[in-house]
Amino acid sequence: MKKSALFTVIIALSIVQGISRVSINNDNSSLDPSAMFEVKSTTKGTLITRMTNPEILAISNPANGLLVFSTQLWMAKNLDIGTKINGTIEQANNGIIEKYCYNNMDENCNIYGGLYHWGELVQYLNGAGNSNGFTFFTGGLPQDTGVHHPLPA
Repeated sequence: MKKSALFTVIIALSIVQGISRVSINNDNSSLDPSAMFEVKSTTKGTLITRMTNPEILAISNPANGLLVFSTQLWMAKNLDIGTKINGTIEQANNGIIEKYCYNNMDENCNIYGGLYHWGELVQYLNGAGNSNGFTFFTGGLPQDTGVHHPLPA
């Protein structure tokens, strides 16, 4: 009898474990059907793990999709690749990674990273182009107003 009850409890816990989903919110809303986990608020944000770059690099076998926030500026370093071209020249699908530097100054690429149109950034994969006028900024600019305009073509 004890073995049968224990077996039933184990099966029940396995089923509950397999369908567990979590919603954390302040409006008593239901979990989105497509989500396993949802955090929703109109007054607070979500704070994820914060680490330095050496701490992030020390993670052994990180899971695909693992989220951590780097407490160090890294985008300018990682996205400053390519050959600088003048801001009046259109980046082209020519096999050369081309970048703009803020105010056409080389030292600004060293400080803030390169600037790329979308097509250039994704190397024109799947027909991507530069015609939408979107410019990808890789880092904050001094006294950044949050209003970004495309570089002249």
